[in-house]
Amino acid sequence: MDQALPQSTPSGILPVGALLRHAWETFSGHLKQYLPLSIVVIIFPVIISALTANWLTDLPQNPTAADWTALTNQLSTNGPLIGLIFFVAVIAAAVLGVLGALAMIHVAKDSSRSAGQALKASLGQFWSYLWIAVLIFLFVVGVMLSAGIILAVLVKLANLLGSASVVFGAILGGLALVAAAVYVVYQTVRWTFAYYILVDEGLTGRTALRRSAAVVTNRWWAVVGRFIVLGLIVMVAQMIIGAVLSAAGGALGTMVAQFLINIVVAPISIIYAYTIYHNLRANQH
Repeated sequence: MDQALPQSTPSGILPVGALLRHAWETFSGHLKQYLPLSIVVIIFPVIISALTANWLTDLPQNPTAADWTALTNQLSTNGPLIGLIFFVAVIAAAVLGVLGALAMIHVAKDSSRSAGQALKASLGQFWSYLWIAVLIFLFVVGVMLSAGIILAVLVKLANLLGSASVVFGAILGGLALVAAAVYVVYQTVRWTFAYYILVDEGLTGRTALRRSAAVVTNRWWAVVGRFIVLGLIVMVAQMIIGAVLSAAGGALGTMVAQFLINIVVAPISIIYAYTIYHNLRANQH
């Protein structure tokens, strides 16, 4: 990164205050790159929200079953067109979201890149990004499906053994699901920086996942803690700004608040995460 980083803590990661300050200074100092890329990321989700809000405004404040039926009939009249609009918007949101996020990581790595140059660089990594996402998705599905199978088998065995064993089997199955969920969270945190490694080191697929796990080794709680604090700060800011603008402008104010918050949160979150990754990587050498 082109901006000097403050001295890190013994954990190898900057404290939250320094991370946020650095992220804000980097974002505000390179608005020409980050703002267009942030708009690329959030524009179609905003459009989808606007379309949904527009259809829901026909409902009264306390809709009855008849009101919902009328809205359903109205939507079904133009069903194919509405479905096509949503399909295109969702696909565009996903594609532009990936490209915009990758481009912002490129700018976080090298702020001399323009937004256009960063987007062009991200095009060549689009499928690598998706492959990493697919591997993580398959892992999550595989673990949770395995836990579900274990639960089903335990409940079946408990039913065969008698009513007293049903509760015991359900408890064991529930514990299996909880253990699976905990393992998924643990592992996905270890893989958090795979996308940053894709941009920074050019590693892809399982190699990027292994590299991310390696940099997080012995720093798992430090990483999780910093992301939790960031999430809480963003949540509080959204609540306050959303409440103020909603009171001033109703539904439109809420949408404006959402847009303004997301256009800032997206790049700051990426810079924040990239800085953590940068600290962890530097701490390995």
